[in-house]
Amino acid sequence: MKVCFVIISSRKKCILDCLQSLWEHVNHRYNYPVYVYYFDDIYDSWWFKRKVTKKQLGAVHFQQTPYQTPSFIEEHELFYHRKDLDYVRKSFSIKRKGYLHMCHFFCNMFNMHEELRRYDIIITHDDESGYTQCLNENPAKEIIRDQSVWLGAYSVGKRLKNGKPHQGHLDTRLKLWEFTK
Repeated sequence: MKVCFVIISSRKKCILDCLQSLWEHVNHRYNYPVYVYYFDDIYDSWWFKRKVTKKQLGAVHFQQTPYQTPSFIEEHELFYHRKDLDYVRKSFSIKRKGYLHMCHFFCNMFNMHEELRRYDIIITHDDESGYTQCLNENPAKEIIRDQSVWLGAYSVGKRLKNGKPHQGHLDTRLKLWEFTK
């Protein structure tokens, strides 16, 4: 069973903390490769990559990925133009376009990055994620493979409000069920 971690990143301020937390609380036991895909050129410097290597956080690979909006989606259809939604009016301006690029990456990473096709299980993380304690289970084995699931999440409840999704969760999934069916 071949396993790796994938992190999509655009925030240089938090990636080292994220990688260190992942290594100390999970990956030091398994040494799964970690692929950090990033926009722009924020991790291109030799000095930065050397800094990561010196911290001995396992096999970390940095690879630039392009900003990309699917060609079949016209500009006026992008989420930040949905002014009929309260969440868009209050919290989702064009400044959040990077988030849409990240969503496109996660939905199409196998087509965009051939090296990921070699893995049986890919565990994704956000660049601002971290752990406060060791994960006792092997996330690839006990959490994913042994439960025979194709997709899963752990500790997802932390982002809910009083155990329920907030309006932003609902608005960003508008018509998703119909589309999925």
